[in-house]
Amino acid sequence: MDKFAALNNIENYTDKFNETGFFPHAMQVFILANSNSLPIPKEILDAIEKGFAEWWKCDGKKPLEEIFNLKAGKGNTTVLAKGWKNLRNKRLFTIMAKLMFLGWKDRDASEVACRWLEEQYIANPEKYRWLKHANTGRKGDNDTQEKNFLSSDSLLKEKRNNKKLFAESQRDAAESMIFWDDQKKQTVEKFYRQLVNVSIEKENPKTTEELLKILVN
Repeated sequence: MDKFAALNNIENYTDKFNETGFFPHAMQVFILANSNSLPIPKEILDAIEKGFAEWWKCDGKKPLEEIFNLKAGKGNTTVLAKGWKNLRNKRLFTIMAKLMFLGWKDRDASEVACRWLEEQYIANPEKYRWLKHANTGRKGDNDTQEKNFLSSDSLLKEKRNNKKLFAESQRDAAESMIFWDDQKKQTVEKFYRQLVNVSIEKENPKTTEELLKILVN
């Protein structure tokens, strides 16, 4: 995710947190800002400080789940699962959108995005723990029993079921690609091609004018 896309997401989730008080939105802002070396909004830091100050005042006797209003869901799902899933999908959708704008079919783009996800988690499971498919936040990073990474079919289903989020990802992709020259496009394609051993059939790539229309709309 480039800095512009990260800033856009930080602003969106900060607004959502201010509107709803839903603490996982604040956590998403913190992660996005910290992982991209961007400043963390004051209201997010204030919310974190307020929560831990209350916890400290109660000598740790009041659960953090209660302080931050984090209630576990049914079965293996937690209140955090949806937030992490949306963040993961946004990252993968943006990769897909860039490749599709370069002329790739959505099936090939989804295969590459899923492979990228797997590579990131294997290379750095602690940093990218939240990217892992179906991660509930309850198992440790060293758990070896569950390696069920997202499949291409599952990602395409997520795309169909999350049209608004995919549209946001398309705008992010168009924003970052608007000034790409041919060399930049070739470099990006080369990077993603090496992740999969399949022949990529390309269709008509988007022109600069078409990318601008996506941004305007």
